[in-house]
Amino acid sequence: MSTFRIDTKGVPERADSLARLSRKLIEDAGLLDQYASEFRSEGLSGIRSALRKLSNKLQMEAEDAKRLQAGLEEASRQYIILENRLKIPKPAEENPAFDEEGSCGGSQITPLAFYRGEDGEIRQGIQSIVRSYYPGLDEKGTEDLLADLELEGCGYVALANTLFGQYVGREDQFRKIFGFPMYAGTGELNFELLVTDLYCSKDKRWKTGTTREEREEIWEEYLEEKGIPVDVRTVEVTAENYEELSWEGELIVGISPCILFDSDGKKVVEAEGGHAMTITGMTDDGRYKVSSWGMEYYIVPNDPAYERMQFQQVCY
Repeated sequence: MSTFRIDTKGVPERADSLARLSRKLIEDAGLLDQYASEFRSEGLSGIRSALRKLSNKLQMEAEDAKRLQAGLEEASRQYIILENRLKIPKPAEENPAFDEEGSCGGSQITPLAFYRGEDGEIRQGIQSIVRSYYPGLDEKGTEDLLADLELEGCGYVALANTLFGQYVGREDQFRKIFGFPMYAGTGELNFELLVTDLYCSKDKRWKTGTTREEREEIWEEYLEEKGIPVDVRTVEVTAENYEELSWEGELIVGISPCILFDSDGKKVVEAEGGHAMTITGMTDDGRYKVSSWGMEYYIVPNDPAYERMQFQQVCY
């Protein structure tokens, strides 16, 4: 969804101004009629006629001002309704990548796991995508590529997670654009195919991981090639502005080191290096819910243990 927005806060004041203008025009038209009626002699008929014409013109302009006022108020009302309907849904509530049945986004681990598993729809899809980018790659080379994705693919997964909510009810369009269905035959979202396609399309094989700036470039270029407008921007997220930002676009956080907690506040992951994740919500006590490896974790924004915490917003 586009982030185009109209400031409707000033509409009531402008509508009042138009109402005042309309009343003033009607008052002035009445005065002109009064003046015209005072010019009764035949010799002043030209002045009387001119005053009547001017009065009629002012009355017409008053009606125009009334119509403009009504149109402005209606346009504002309709825009507010439309904006509320088109607001980007909060990930944990509307994006099918995150649901109440336990789905919590994709994982950079699963493409390799599926490829090493039994032959099936997803494995064949992964193989087809890899070979479309690397026609000469053999089985070992494909496994090595997917192992690299497992090692460094967190940023790709975080970006891919944000897309599915845009195609709810438009699954046929998703398939036409990306060349594979939004859902696998199992009914699960095709995370593995989307992440593999993104990784093969945009990864620089000579380097490891992605920076915030690189993720912006990767996602914007990948979707631009498919005709999908998107704006990935750097934002500062706080407890105070989280809700507003989450309605404007989905949020990604990059942290270093990787320290994650469970819902009870127990530290369950602690590893060196950076890690990027999609934010799926915020707790009442100010912790961010995040999706990582297809599971829900939590991070504490003000924990001094984090050397780096950077945010991005993905706006469609």
